[in-house]
Amino acid sequence: MDLPEPIEKIKDMKNAKWIGLIVTLIVNVALMVGSLYMDPDTGYYVMMVGLVALTFMMLYIFGWRDGKQLAAAGIGMFILIGAIWGPMTVHRTYSLEEPEMVSSAAHINWFTKEYTELDHGIYVTGGVEYALDEGTLTPYKGDVGQQYNFTIILYSNGTFDEPPQVMVAYALGVQGTIAKPMMVEAEPNDTNYVDGKEFYYTATIQDAGIYSHVFSVNFEGSQPHSLNTTVALGPLVGDESASYGFYAMVGIPSMFCNIGMLFVIIVLLYWWIGTAKEKRQSWDLDIQKKEEELKKELDDEDLESLKPFTCDQCGAGVGAEDNFCPKCGERFDEVEE
Repeated sequence: MDLPEPIEKIKDMKNAKWIGLIVTLIVNVALMVGSLYMDPDTGYYVMMVGLVALTFMMLYIFGWRDGKQLAAAGIGMFILIGAIWGPMTVHRTYSLEEPEMVSSAAHINWFTKEYTELDHGIYVTGGVEYALDEGTLTPYKGDVGQQYNFTIILYSNGTFDEPPQVMVAYALGVQGTIAKPMMVEAEPNDTNYVDGKEFYYTATIQDAGIYSHVFSVNFEGSQPHSLNTTVALGPLVGDESASYGFYAMVGIPSMFCNIGMLFVIIVLLYWWIGTAKEKRQSWDLDIQKKEEELKKELDDEDLESLKPFTCDQCGAGVGAEDNFCPKCGERFDEVEE
């Protein structure tokens, strides 16, 4: 890949490769910080494409041209920025404002695995309407061992012999540990769901970290299904520094698997193109050498055809103007007419 001369000279600087690693790290961290302030989907794709492109170009400019060295430097870079990305995400999460109240957003048929988004948050079945609203969590941020209160209001125009199964599921984000307790009625004697009936659950959380939660009302039967709210962030348990180490370790495989593998694929493509180019050059040299040998053989045959006489001693071709045999050196005496 040919670069403009001023850029090409960068790789000739003293310690160019190590300088390139530092510059690449700084640029990548700046890109990650910028992506945090974008829309989540847009920010992710900008970060994914940007990190891969910037890492490859910066390392290449500063002299990491060998395929193996480029791959090793890039993998090391993504491990490092992955370790930075985890704590950076934690800090960004703790700086967010408390999310708004959540309401029902989708209906899920767990038997058929059908997911249906609701336009107005209302699910209708058998002429009965259901809606969840004003889902809250207090406190949003707290300490380890503290009580956290989840509340939600169920609206319906139906009558019930027993309270519906209202549940809150909360999980420590990346660890995959999830709790699904049933919520209880705030006022057991209240049987009017038209104006809303409140359910609550109080949890004592012992593990620090970033949690998320979702509310649902479950319907049993031959085809179990549920009405679910959107997933909300919280609670944030413990000081943010308590999560840095864990999320740093999580950030490494997350960054490498989601983005670093794309870099490896591009490096492999770069190596393959370079290897193919070298093979092509080698093949061209072989063809050129064979053509030159063939031309020399043809030239020798043409020279022999220009020699009409033969030497009496060795039989080699002799030209009309030759006084000596070009092969054995036999002298030819001039014959006078």
